[in-house]
Amino acid sequence: ARARAHWGWGSPLFNQMGRHKGVLMRSLLAMGVHLLLCDVDTVWLRDPLPYFARYPDADLLISNDILRPSRIGDGSRPDEPVAAADGGLEHPTWDVGHVPFSNLLLLRCNIGVMLLRPSVPMRLFVEEYMNVLTTQKGGWDQSHFNDLLRRGLRLANSAHAAVDAHGPGRHVHEWPRDLTGLTLPLTHADRTVQLHCGQLRTGVLPTPAFAHGHGYFVSRLHEQHSVAPFVVHNTYQYHGSLGKR
Repeated sequence: ARARAHWGWGSPLFNQMGRHKGVLMRSLLAMGVHLLLCDVDTVWLRDPLPYFARYPDADLLISNDILRPSRIGDGSRPDEPVAAADGGLEHPTWDVGHVPFSNLLLLRCNIGVMLLRPSVPMRLFVEEYMNVLTTQKGGWDQSHFNDLLRRGLRLANSAHAAVDAHGPGRHVHEWPRDLTGLTLPLTHADRTVQLHCGQLRTGVLPTPAFAHGHGYFVSRLHEQHSVAPFVVHNTYQYHGSLGKR
């Protein structure tokens, strides 16, 4: 009970834990370690290293929090194939310009499962990340991480608010009204993208194979797409720590 009371999401000790994670990243990368970093609420089901080896040029391979996998195409047809169906990475800029704009995967990376390689761009990124965590005592480490990944991108020029149908004043969403000036990252043939001002080559791991709680237990994406998961990260659970037990 004490751990749940003091280490809960958003608590001072939770934020302090995020800074300690950053120190671990910086120290091990400086030693030349290829770092597979995962939260304690993950369960590994099979060896991911051969999969990671398919992307030797990626500085960072990272999981995500999206509820549906990306598709190959521009999002205009419902029968477009799921990107992960070919065993590859998610399409990180799929559905850009369509409603809801939040389908852009770059908005929802999850640092609870990620591979960091000790490249110069990765080490420089982590150094800047540590500076942010040190100077901004509050805030969620994952949000800071995502903000740095998106640095150098302009994702929308302006937006208008739309209220959900459940009732007035509820569930306000920001949808893009004008995509003028939109900038997207350079995307390679293997679906890795250049983030952090174009310096950090990043791959978004496929949702069915690197599953979050909702994708595994509720929508069962691995069954829908006939994929054997590498890992399940027990996110999207009700009742905090109790919901993971």
